[in-house]
Amino acid sequence: MGGKIDTADQEWRQAIRCHPKNLLSVVPLRRRSGMTIAIGTIFDGGAIVCADTKVSASDGATTYGSKAFMGVSRTRRMYALADSAEDAYAAKMLGGEISTAISVADKSFRVEETIKPVMERWYNSYHHIQPPQIQFLLAFIQESWERAMLYYCEPPSTVAYGSHIAIGKGSRVVDPHLGIFSPTQKEKLDAKSALIKLAYLMHLAKTDEGAACGGDTHAFVIGVDGGFALVDDAEMREAENLAKKLTELMGMELRKITSIRPNDLSKTFSKASSEIREAYRNLTFKSLELMEKNKLWKIGTVA
Repeated sequence: MGGKIDTADQEWRQAIRCHPKNLLSVVPLRRRSGMTIAIGTIFDGGAIVCADTKVSASDGATTYGSKAFMGVSRTRRMYALADSAEDAYAAKMLGGEISTAISVADKSFRVEETIKPVMERWYNSYHHIQPPQIQFLLAFIQESWERAMLYYCEPPSTVAYGSHIAIGKGSRVVDPHLGIFSPTQKEKLDAKSALIKLAYLMHLAKTDEGAACGGDTHAFVIGVDGGFALVDDAEMREAENLAKKLTELMGMELRKITSIRPNDLSKTFSKASSEIREAYRNLTFKSLELMEKNKLWKIGTVA
């Protein structure tokens, strides 16, 4: 598992932050930060936020690091935050300030009322200099809520709600495909299905926007029952590798379908289709088992 829990000091004692090892509608198209891909979605019983780890500087230099974290406040709030930014250091600083504001705010405060003043102060501190562009994805749950909330945040004062949101340069590839989160028929979207779909979208972003997106995928799952999980990097890699095979298969089948007579369509779907379906059926995310073990509303982590 790629994470640990640290107890912060001073004001940070108000929150417990979980760091990776290396450190319902769709929101409309927005201005995109120059690098990265981060995606969030709500599922039945919680929310997931994930982000890649590739960091590309303006001079072309490439490094890797975490762009997401999660936390729990003493006011019994749990959240996961991911960023996409031109300036990684500015994003981490502002993300920390947002985290602190969420942690110390009274329960009666709405998320928008808590976040907007923090972003406005940060934005205005640049005076006559244009601040670096920063976008955030925030998944948020408060004890006793029956549904998670997902927000798109951008300084100075944008806080918009959505069920499925993508940010960063990779979002121009992902946005047209966000409809895959819509459940079929009357089925509800569970955590495993949501992770499979997220892995597919992360694969698309890393393939089509490889200069800006890449590395491992850090995924954080939070549940309305107080459960949480940091998905193992290897599990996300396995799911993304399956997504690659699925994409290749769909391309192959499309070429077949568009190259033959309509009455022969039933003969085009190969054995590979069944193999891919079976592979997805057998795909497991053992990290999700932690959702049952880690119940922050019950285990006493939050006073």
